[in-house]
Amino acid sequence: MTVRMLRCLGRFLGVSVSLDIRDPLPGTTLTRLGDEVAGWLRLIDELFNVAHPYSEVNLLDHGYLRPGEAGPLVREALATCARLHLRTDGYFDVHATGRLDPSEYVRGWAIQRASVLLTRAGAGNHCLRVGDDVSTSGRPTPDGTWRVRIQDPCRPASVAWALSANDAAVATVGTGGRAPRWIRNPMTRRPASGLTSVTVAGSDLGVANAYATAAVAMGPAGLDWLRGLDDHAYAAISEDGRRHHGGRLPGLLLIA
Repeated sequence: MTVRMLRCLGRFLGVSVSLDIRDPLPGTTLTRLGDEVAGWLRLIDELFNVAHPYSEVNLLDHGYLRPGEAGPLVREALATCARLHLRTDGYFDVHATGRLDPSEYVRGWAIQRASVLLTRAGAGNHCLRVGDDVSTSGRPTPDGTWRVRIQDPCRPASVAWALSANDAAVATVGTGGRAPRWIRNPMTRRPASGLTSVTVAGSDLGVANAYATAAVAMGPAGLDWLRGLDDHAYAAISEDGRRHHGGRLPGLLLIA
């Protein structure tokens, strides 16, 4: 298989996006697919970015738009967020910061949809990364595996975990050396504490991102909650430096 790569699609919801395609496709096809993915992400950014005053999320949050008046993509995402709120016992909460912000789900959801777009277009061997979240499809080489490296939150130049992940969605919350202060415990409205980094791997990047966010919001109790997931794998680092991991998924191997 000839290795072909297309990278750097700009920024999406405030973080950088890269695309790596490993199918022997013509250069014009690679360019077109990259443009289509970038266009899709721009659309989602326009709808959901809380930094954009006229995004649908901001208009909903300020009452200028009623829920039933939102577009189908916004309604779909918010409906899924409501279900994830229930699944996480209320700890995944799009209002946890005091305003409507579903970005911790939407980033993964949008990338997952982009991955489906690529596969249907004949680029079934690819890796999409948005910030610390990664979606892989197929293989980088006929007998190879995608490697996903998770930064150590206490030593930014080091790798805390390395995953061998084919056809997997890997979401990480927290790489900054302490509990992610932008994640809030929705029960107390205070910044999360106890876990500095949580990685969740599954088949859907939006769900994995929501689960990782919820676990961080729970604090140390999030470890017990993660152990109860029967369809996801996890790796976490607590504020005292201890490491925790568990769960299994086909095609996923924790290397370090």
